Amino acid sequence: DKSNFFHTTLQDLDLDIKNTLFVEDMVEGIAAGKQHGMKTAAITSGYHDETRLREKRPDYIFKDVTGLKTLFN
Repeated sequence: DKSNFFHTTLQDLDLDIKNTLFVEDMVEGIAAGKQHGMKTAAITSGYHDETRLREKRPDYIFKDVTGLKTLFN
């Protein structure tokens, strides 16, 4: 259950949730990240396909992790 992981990890690392991006290739991870108020990025070259990932409405969708570079340009 990624929801429990987020609760503990966010507290332990004292992360600012509004400035945290969770990158995931599974719908469960996108849902858990959004549940905890994080921005989410779906990677479509992983476990779940783009159609399934889009259903969870991630903030960003990338074909692979190299797409993350566009957020920092």
